[in-house]
Amino acid sequence: MKKTTVLVTMLLVLAIFPTLQVHGKNIISEVHGEPQHQFFRNVKVKGQGGEYVVKGEARPVTGSFYYVVEDGHRIFVKETKVVSKKAYPAWTKFKVNIKIPKRLLPDNGTVTMFFYEKAKQSDDMIHVVPIVLEEFY
Repeated sequence: MKKTTVLVTMLLVLAIFPTLQVHGKNIISEVHGEPQHQFFRNVKVKGQGGEYVVKGEARPVTGSFYYVVEDGHRIFVKETKVVSKKAYPAWTKFKVNIKIPKRLLPDNGTVTMFFYEKAKQSDDMIHVVPIVLEEFY
């Protein structure tokens, strides 16, 4: 429950502030009107109905990053670690396949994937980026 609360809080913070700063540096900036994250970029989602392919580029400071998939009420994919081929400042491509059984998908809601790193000292979530996989109405 604590992780879900943290994820929802981070989503709200990201929605409210167009730029965020970590150690005095913007981690989200605008490029051609689109938000660009300094640790994850070019993230694209393909798929629907519980089957998704998520591709993008990452440059995690720690050499690895994590993701979780949820809808604000339920976690569909528990925290999963991805070891990057390269570390900051180099970008490396990634591809993640997500499969959620159709019976678990919400009737009304948004399935969201959160990419993030963990702070070395505290294990706190940092550099959080929400990615909408699918909206259900």
